[in-house]
Amino acid sequence: MYKLIALDMDGTLLNSQGQISPRTHAAIATARAKGVTVVLASGRPLEGMSRYLMELGLTGQDDYVICYNGALVQQVADQRIIRSQLLTGSDASAIAALA
Repeated sequence: MYKLIALDMDGTLLNSQGQISPRTHAAIATARAKGVTVVLASGRPLEGMSRYLMELGLTGQDDYVICYNGALVQQVADQRIIRSQLLTGSDASAIAALA
């Protein structure tokens, strides 16, 4: 039994038209009905994912989202940050120097 399913958005959750298909909606609803936690994960910022979280009803206290390629994990309902690992300006400079 799965306890959690994390879904990438582009090319996985979303079809080529940027939409969630009826089949995918049904599969997610079935998983959630069985008690599986469904988490959206993307390189997008939260603002770019909010529409899909609402469309899927993933907006409760037990719903989470992974943004910025994993740099931010947040509870959806109250936007409480679970984990944040963002780059500073000096980190970016060091990476650019290595490149």
